[in-house]
Amino acid sequence: MEVTQVLFYDVPQEIMLQRCMKRAETSGRSDDNAETIKTRVQNYFDQSLPVVHFYKQFGKVSHIDATGSIAEVYAQSKLSVMPQVMFMLGPKASGKTTIANRMAERTNMKVIDFNQFVHSNGLEGQDDETITQLFIASLIKERAQRIVLENFPKNQYQAKYFLRNGAVPSNVFCLSCSKDVCQERMIDLGENHPNYIASSILSKHVKEFHDNAAALIPYLKETTNFCSI
Repeated sequence: MEVTQVLFYDVPQEIMLQRCMKRAETSGRSDDNAETIKTRVQNYFDQSLPVVHFYKQFGKVSHIDATGSIAEVYAQSKLSVMPQVMFMLGPKASGKTTIANRMAERTNMKVIDFNQFVHSNGLEGQDDETITQLFIASLIKERAQRIVLENFPKNQYQAKYFLRNGAVPSNVFCLSCSKDVCQERMIDLGENHPNYIASSILSKHVKEFHDNAAALIPYLKETTNFCSI
């Protein structure tokens, strides 16, 4: 199995010794003493650290400063395993797919449609936490370093969960488009187009977007680099 990424939690030797000695106070292990701890730390620098240097030559090592707090180290870890993402939001037929694809072509990004992800993985009807958790897991496995997420997040809960457990998007683009304009664009597609849906169904999609947007958009404006188009 090929190693795609190495997370290197870098801690100076003296801090490593201090932490191990502190743990020894409550570990209850008979071999947790000053002499054996010093030996373990030295073995790490002599035997394990060369592995990190080996993978560095292939550009696979993500350096994480592990001298900070748990929250700080966790934040760095999330950024290391997640690609850079942008959100592309808007009601159906507002132009999200067209803009996302053109942006991807110009900036060497990949487009992932959240609706397709849910459908292809049989996640219809699952709760928001489960779906978002699986979506994050899929993004971690992506080789692309920069991704446009179309139709995500659907609601405030998904947005909060993603920002807390995944990453903060570099940009959020929200396309403002009235129901009438969306209807006109759908009519222009023609009934034979694979993306065509009936007017009554489109109206439900547009209403659902705006209902969720009432809480979602203010949250994203407050927490991300939000741009309304």
